Amino acid sequence: MEQLIQTLKEQLIEALNLEETTPGDIGDDMPLFGDGLGLDSIDALEIIILLEKNRFLEQIAIYQFSKFLNRGSLRPSINANSHVSQH
Repeated sequence: MEQLIQTLKEQLIEALNLEETTPGDIGDDMPLFGDGLGLDSIDALEIIILLEKNRFLEQIAIYQFSKFLNRGSLRPSINANSHVSQH
């Protein structure tokens, strides 16, 4: 997962033309918008395109699913996602 995060940072920098930014400047928990990296709504669209083009969402989903399988229980996964609104 660490390699995936590093690759994603590198590709974000390239795709968004963040010429003065290095992967080390982007903290793993840093907000991308507002006071964090300072991206805007146009950048958000470019991020979506980047994620879809490079299949990052699939890789992240596979990683999350493997973590779920390793836990051997639904409870931790359900608790981790308890913030999701239920209708």
